[in-house]
Amino acid sequence: HHVVPEMNHNELVGWSMDQPLHTAVFFRTLNDYTRNQTRIDINTETISRRAASVSHIWAEGDHHLVQTFYLIHLGDWASYFLAEMNNVDIMDIQVINELKGKLSSLND
Repeated sequence: HHVVPEMNHNELVGWSMDQPLHTAVFFRTLNDYTRNQTRIDINTETISRRAASVSHIWAEGDHHLVQTFYLIHLGDWASYFLAEMNNVDIMDIQVINELKGKLSSLND
């Protein structure tokens, strides 16, 4: 998961090949910066030619903080259920511990 506009540089390259089993999901609010809305529209067009589908999930709520927490909450539950469906142990953080271990051994 990446945040627009940075995802244009980091993630869009991953969509340069067909990904017929993947779906891209954009979490949106009506308060998105205008230029980022345009980026998302262009990304949707680009990705939709290569992915199974592209979905836009719009935040609910009358305040930007409510909308932010709505999307965080929804994203957390979506991650949980996708992990369950794919038999992924969400408590296994070995890869994170490995990263932390390597970083802690560096002399900054």
